[in-house]
Amino acid sequence: MKYFLFLIAIFPLELMAASFSWKPPVERENGDPLTIAEIGGYELVGYDGMGAELWRSIIEGGDKTCFVTQEPGSVFKIAAFDTNGLYSEFVPITTRLCAPSDFRLEAPKEFQFD
Repeated sequence: MKYFLFLIAIFPLELMAASFSWKPPVERENGDPLTIAEIGGYELVGYDGMGAELWRSIIEGGDKTCFVTQEPGSVFKIAAFDTNGLYSEFVPITTRLCAPSDFRLEAPKEFQFD
């Protein structure tokens, strides 16, 4: 007879993280070309369900295309800015919740029975 030990992990909401990824813009608001070298970075904003701003984060560097945060929020928007500080419009960005990166589903060897 085989026995299995099941481990269940429950994470409080404050340990959950939101993950974002995006593609860098290739043109400015006026349609002119925009290179990665001209992008100064991105600004990400989190809002609650009523539209009140909860937090802002600056992500420096045009080559950055992802961000992970444990900050709360229901709605998120992102804008790009160039090396001169000119901003694009803020546009909605979607996210997904993810468990802490060190979370494992395997039981340690000593808890696996034959």
